[in-house]
Amino acid sequence: MTRTAYAIAATLVGALFVFSATGCRGLEVVAMPNRDAAELSADDVSALMLRAGFSDREILDYGTELRNSLAREGAARLSGDNRTRAIFAVYHPLVYVTVAGGPSFAYDLRSGEFR
Repeated sequence: MTRTAYAIAATLVGALFVFSATGCRGLEVVAMPNRDAAELSADDVSALMLRAGFSDREILDYGTELRNSLAREGAARLSGDNRTRAIFAVYHPLVYVTVAGGPSFAYDLRSGEFR
């Protein structure tokens, strides 16, 4: 991993801890401003959310809102059960995902492969 990738990962992990403390009721998608944005396909969003541990129902209910947030703002936080469950951030050509209680990963938008 490069120094930039480590810095991005550290920022996402820090944000995950900060937002975990504030949490919210129910699952919600909160767009977050970011330097890069990207339009993901439905398959990309589904793959990202599955890998992050979201259920099929949650993908159906919140996938479109996540996709729109990443296209408009470039990053999004999904929160539920009074904690942040995941943060998604576009740093083209990758989407970095930090998952509460799980591994962080990156997704290459060009190849459709996880890193």
